[in-house]
Amino acid sequence: MVKLSFGEERVPLREVAEGDVRVGDTKVALEGVISAYRQGYTPEQIQDDYDVISLGDVYSIIGYYLRRKEEVDQYMQECDESWDRFAEDLESQPGAREFYARVRKARRQKEMEQQAAKGLE
Repeated sequence: MVKLSFGEERVPLREVAEGDVRVGDTKVALEGVISAYRQGYTPEQIQDDYDVISLGDVYSIIGYYLRRKEEVDQYMQECDESWDRFAEDLESQPGAREFYARVRKARRQKEMEQQAAKGLE
């Protein structure tokens, strides 16, 4: 019988500048994968969206999240707050408020379309 190894397996995550976390050697942010998971996307759907990540890595990242939910949720909250500050700074530029209002509207529309498409599957 094959003897299985149960040593600690490495999670395909790395920290980059300013504490951001990326998946493996890609530019995909941890928060993108976790946000998709929180929205109900399956690992297969997440891998379809981020085709530079293997399905095994998606499962590994979700497992990491589930084992360290409180810690990752705090990281995600900090990412959201950082993004909000960044967006506020951008919106304070002349003419930017209208542009970003259009971007937010388009994003909401895309999210609604994705949710509707998920419901049809």
